[in-house]
Amino acid sequence: MLSQRVKDIAKQALEGGDLVYTETKLKTINDTVPFQVRLLPHLTKKPASQLQSKQQFNPFLPPQKGLLVHEMEHHNLVLNKYCINMGHLILATKSFVSQYAMITLKDFEACLSVLDALDERYMCFYNCGPQSGASILHKHIQLLPVIDTIPLEQALDQQTPYPFVHAFERIPESGDAQVFKSVYDRLLRSALAQTQLEHTGSLLETISEEPQNFVSYNVVFTKQWLLIVPRKQEAYERISVNIRARS
Repeated sequence: MLSQRVKDIAKQALEGGDLVYTETKLKTINDTVPFQVRLLPHLTKKPASQLQSKQQFNPFLPPQKGLLVHEMEHHNLVLNKYCINMGHLILATKSFVSQYAMITLKDFEACLSVLDALDERYMCFYNCGPQSGASILHKHIQLLPVIDTIPLEQALDQQTPYPFVHAFERIPESGDAQVFKSVYDRLLRSALAQTQLEHTGSLLETISEEPQNFVSYNVVFTKQWLLIVPRKQEAYERISVNIRARS
């Protein structure tokens, strides 16, 4: 039922001009693990990152009416206005919370309820902090439909060596929001402990749900696993990179 509502609202939003979507050009590159590169010409229409421009516009307060899919107790589920494929969703807090804050139990509860209600398999990601590739300061988790496979998924299971720090764990089949939160907390500590990030020690001692302005990392998860990648810089050769570039 939710999947059909997403399709219906996406169709209306596209016809009404609220949704910006064009076909992408796809190329597969075989490296340590196969990954996909997509050319997205419509992103030239996307406003500059709030983290760089410090613009005050907040697309989630209030959410654009034509993009709103479902209103929850603490979150709104909306279509991503600048989507890389149809069905690209955003779960945003109803009141302002910083994108530098940790994922909370309520966030996981809301996200898992959406995943359970969708017919298709989705991959979720959260870009936290100034160097994570996030473009909006308002706290939001993105949900992306899995069209085919996730190359990173198989490689992580096979323990393929990677040239970047990460922490990965499989989620038990019966894992609820509390399990996800516990795994997330544990992997975040593990990932940050592997880095040379400034203030990491103090963060590990005081880790909480409050914003941590000096820490940046990416989180990606499905109902089966969770991955965290710490970040030291937002761009590579002037190209902004968030967690989708590693997935």
